[in-house]
Amino acid sequence: MVDEGRAAWPDVVVDEIAFARHLAAGVTAAPRPALRALHAADLYLAFACASGAAVAIRTFERAFTAKIDGYIARVTPAALARDEVRQKVREALLVGRGGRPPSIASYTGRGPLGAFVRVTAVRAALRFVRRTRPDALDVDELIGLRSPDNDPELELLKRRYAPQLREALVCTLAALTADERNVLRLHYLDGLTLDEVAATYRIGRATVARWLARAREKILAETRSRLKAQLGVHELELDSLMNLTASRVPLSFRRHLA
Repeated sequence: MVDEGRAAWPDVVVDEIAFARHLAAGVTAAPRPALRALHAADLYLAFACASGAAVAIRTFERAFTAKIDGYIARVTPAALARDEVRQKVREALLVGRGGRPPSIASYTGRGPLGAFVRVTAVRAALRFVRRTRPDALDVDELIGLRSPDNDPELELLKRRYAPQLREALVCTLAALTADERNVLRLHYLDGLTLDEVAATYRIGRATVARWLARAREKILAETRSRLKAQLGVHELELDSLMNLTASRVPLSFRRHLA
């Protein structure tokens, strides 16, 4: 793994013993398979950055910091906002804040370092927009969103069954497997494309698409089952509720998968 790191980042040098201890602390599965699955070169650079090596930090800046604007462009289109978010991301990743170590120290190597940086940047951008423009990202609430066609029946259903609908959906999301939650989180919360999620898991793009489709179907089916058991409503009302839920499922992920 040190050889891979040196080959990828020839100017970066780490203490091999300290690096080995860092790897050992993070490996909880059978050591050899777990180590083989890691992105060794990225982990090598991240460890060097977390150790404060100036050459490593400059290397990281050239390879990754320049990409942050592209990661957050859809969330923070204004150039000044992107400048502020980029600086906050850089400080969080490489310096640390409030006595906390730099967040790059938490990188485990299980996915590409670029994906880790993108997740960090998108989350920072979302926090920035929520703080500076609280109405701009009003998508966290599943209930309370207006129906796109102002259907009075749906409005009535939302008011009548809002707590039960929210509870059923939250319980269903909580019952997903770790892989299902992680894929949903990466795609819907962190904005990674199917290809980027696939690279993180080292699987095919089609597999990621199947996982997302299966998770969505599971959410809708189990939410319907929970609502039917709780409410005992007519099938037509239940169909209307599920149509409402189906159109809003991605909008609920930001809060409940955060």
